[in-house]
Amino acid sequence: MNCKFENISVQKKENLLEMYKRTLRKSFMIYGIAVIVLFLIFFATSLLTRSFSLIYTALYVVIILIAGNWVLRMPKKSAESTYANNQEQFHCEPQTHTFFYENEMRGKNNQSGVEIRIPYDQIVMVMETKNLFLIRIPEKRMVLVDKRGFQRGSSSEFGAFLREKCTAAKFC
Repeated sequence: MNCKFENISVQKKENLLEMYKRTLRKSFMIYGIAVIVLFLIFFATSLLTRSFSLIYTALYVVIILIAGNWVLRMPKKSAESTYANNQEQFHCEPQTHTFFYENEMRGKNNQSGVEIRIPYDQIVMVMETKNLFLIRIPEKRMVLVDKRGFQRGSSSEFGAFLREKCTAAKFC
């Protein structure tokens, strides 16, 4: 089998943060919609009862600010937690060496020894950020591919290659 692309990715803090910001984006949307719905319910209730309470308004604003702060900090906390777990377990930033062949991708985490071998038709989702490709494989596992880590091939060619090969995957 001929290797088309080869990549070495390191789970640095900034890569983990970028990954979590991208993968937790749905949480931000859900939070935004929930805030709007709750505000509309609060506003409609105030109009229907013809009562406006400064205490309830202040309480509502405080709850929104606390929840918003929690949602906005979630990617950073997740990245820091993963990074700390990696440091505790491996005493370094784990490296993943991934090879992309004609019909499948193969990868190995150099620190844990975990290996994957996934045919492209089993890839669930592909996300792209400024510096990463994030490939979701079965069991909700994520393969992080650093655009700066290509040893063979280039990141500009890689995106088109994935679109061609991963026909069952959702691209976003």
